[in-house]
Amino acid sequence: MSKSTSSTQCQPFGAVKSGSITLRGPLKRLSSLYNKAWKSADVLISKLERHLSKIVEMESPNGVVDRRYISPPGGHFAALQMLKSQRSLDLLVLEATGDVSNGTYIYHRVGLVTLPRRSNFQPISPAMVALRDKAKASLTSRLGPWGKAPRKVHTFNDIVAELEGGKWGDEGVIMV
Repeated sequence: MSKSTSSTQCQPFGAVKSGSITLRGPLKRLSSLYNKAWKSADVLISKLERHLSKIVEMESPNGVVDRRYISPPGGHFAALQMLKSQRSLDLLVLEATGDVSNGTYIYHRVGLVTLPRRSNFQPISPAMVALRDKAKASLTSRLGPWGKAPRKVHTFNDIVAELEGGKWGDEGVIMV
């Protein structure tokens, strides 16, 4: 027989009604998250903006992009670097509310973007290259399931390189 605990014992101060968190780190402001001409190579936008536009379009129901991703009511979006490693760069994507508290912009969380990248710091050893080549040449590999392409891991080294070479502000943000 299990014993249940009342919600007042688990939440001695009551349910959370609101909250905020202040974060400080490398921040890049973006005027929008979506540029409808992102597919055109003639359009001069950053690789990050092109990538975000692709994500927004893919995630939009029936391909109809919400107007706020083009012209945000709060004036801008931002990307805050959360985790940077040899294998990936994680960006917290934020939407400005239009409010400012003591000189700090207030944002809502839009989402998290992880940009996997191939590390240049750990070269493949000659033994690993030989093992990979042997596996590719094996009978099992050559007679394997037809019509199935090998699984590819998409990396975004070009976007990460662009971001690392660009200017980031060191700002505090308040998330509500």
